[in-house]
Amino acid sequence: MEIKNEFEGMPDFDGFFKLTDELCQEEGEAWKPNPRRLAAKKLYEQGWKIFVYTELFCESLVSDEAKDQIYLIKQNSNIICPKIVGAEGGGTYTILMENASIIRTNMKELLVQIFATTMFEESNESYADVLRAEIDVFRGYFKEWVSLFEKDDVEDDWGLY
Repeated sequence: MEIKNEFEGMPDFDGFFKLTDELCQEEGEAWKPNPRRLAAKKLYEQGWKIFVYTELFCESLVSDEAKDQIYLIKQNSNIICPKIVGAEGGGTYTILMENASIIRTNMKELLVQIFATTMFEESNESYADVLRAEIDVFRGYFKEWVSLFEKDDVEDDWGLY
């Protein structure tokens, strides 16, 4: 099954950081390990898996009443990977925390929507179970990634982080 979406042709995680990595090589820093980037890559790959499973789950929803839920489910799953990349691309503690907060909120909403859809719509429960299991894996990777954030001196203009 081929999944068509607005992310078709999206590069793998490393593709987003090609220029940054080239600059590091020029500066002689390419040898340095980057544990946070590695954790983000693992999280991104799991987020992509959730996106694909979400598409399959939504295809299993056939009632007219499910259309609104499908829109919300897809909206929440579509934002995950770009927010991971945005967090890593921004690099400051504030940007990392802002994106991590958005990711967490969207994943929690996705779980609620899956629950609601399975309660009130005719849906394939086994798809929902797989999706929930993948979100649990994502949560573990997310905790690992967030634990690697280091507070910096960049001030949060809103005073939240």
